[in-house]
Amino acid sequence: LVRSRGLGDVYKRQVYGLKGICQLFGCSKNTAAKLKDGILKKAVYQDGRRILTDPVMARKLFNNYYSKKN
Repeated sequence: LVRSRGLGDVYKRQVYGLKGICQLFGCSKNTAAKLKDGILKKAVYQDGRRILTDPVMARKLFNNYYSKKN
């Protein structure tokens, strides 16, 4: 579910769909949907039914959110 786009963007990887977010964070689809609409909003691009997530940015947003919370 993690794929690179083109040879020039080797380091820009994306995670596809809620299933990709589930695998990235080890959570359920329901929790992935909540994360997508909440703290990961800046890392998620949605075009219709297609969901693309930048995993590096998503991890940073997730860690920043929970480090501020504790």
